[in-house]
Amino acid sequence: MLLADTKSRQRLAVVIPTVAAVLLLLPFFLSYLWNTTLPALFGLPQIGYWQMFRLFLLVSTFTGGTRVVVREASPPRREYVLSPPG
Repeated sequence: MLLADTKSRQRLAVVIPTVAAVLLLLPFFLSYLWNTTLPALFGLPQIGYWQMFRLFLLVSTFTGGTRVVVREASPPRREYVLSPPG
């Protein structure tokens, strides 16, 4: 029981900072893509980090977020599959 609790804490110690880092760094990447592509193609204005962060939250909310399912195939191979909405 104590071993499982220790493993859970170790897993959380990795998962929580990873999720936080992705949520904070993803808008930088998306705003870079936006600012290098869309203004040149469609004449749209460039946007900043916080605008992209809010846009990312809106799109994630309206589309149901990201649904990535990790299936353990035969070890050591894993399959990452986008699951259908619902």
